[in-house]
Amino acid sequence: AGYDSIVLRMEELRGGVKVYEVDEPITSFDKRAKVKEIIGYLPSHISYIVMDFEKESYQDLKERLLSYDYKPSGRTVFILRAVLQYIDPDAVDSLLHFTSQFSGPGSSVVLSIIDYKREEFSQASALVQDLSKAGETFKFGLRREEIEKFMQERGYQDIHSCSIKEVKEKLNKPLFPIDSIYLMVTAMVK
Repeated sequence: AGYDSIVLRMEELRGGVKVYEVDEPITSFDKRAKVKEIIGYLPSHISYIVMDFEKESYQDLKERLLSYDYKPSGRTVFILRAVLQYIDPDAVDSLLHFTSQFSGPGSSVVLSIIDYKREEFSQASALVQDLSKAGETFKFGLRREEIEKFMQERGYQDIHSCSIKEVKEKLNKPLFPIDSIYLMVTAMVK
C-alpha cells in the first residue's frame, strides 16, 4: 500500500473488485486522511487494514482479512510494490508463504525487489547508500538470478522479472537512477 494511489487510478479496480490495502499503522492512517482530503471520502471498495509485518503474526493478518470479508478460496492478486525491501528477511519469507497459502487457484503476486543481497548493501551503489542516509533503509534484497528459486521455494511458479529501467525503456518513459536496481517480479501461486 504505502502512499501508492494505483487503486484509485485504475478503472479496472472499480466496480466489483474488492481491494484490501495492508500497511503499517502510521502510513495507513496518513493515507486515509489524505484520500479523504483529496476526494472527500474513503471509497467503499477499499478496506484499509493495519499491520506491522515485523511485529505481528500472519494469523493476525488472516483474521483481519477475514473480518473484512476476504475470500481465501478466491483469485487474488497481491501487489507488494516497495514493501519487501523495508522488512527483514524473516518477515519477507513469512509474507510470501502467507500470500501463496492464503489464496485460491489462479492467484498471483506482483512485487518489487532491490537487485542487491542484504549483505551487499554496505558496498552497494552510491544511490543505495544515499537512500539509506535519507531514511530509506533497505533490509531485504535479492540478486536477479536468485529470484526464481527463491519464489519457487515459497510456493510460486511462472516467475518473471525485469528491471523498472527495462520497462520504462520499452514504454519510452523517462528514467531515474534507481530504476536500474528495482526489479519487478510477477509469479503465480502453485
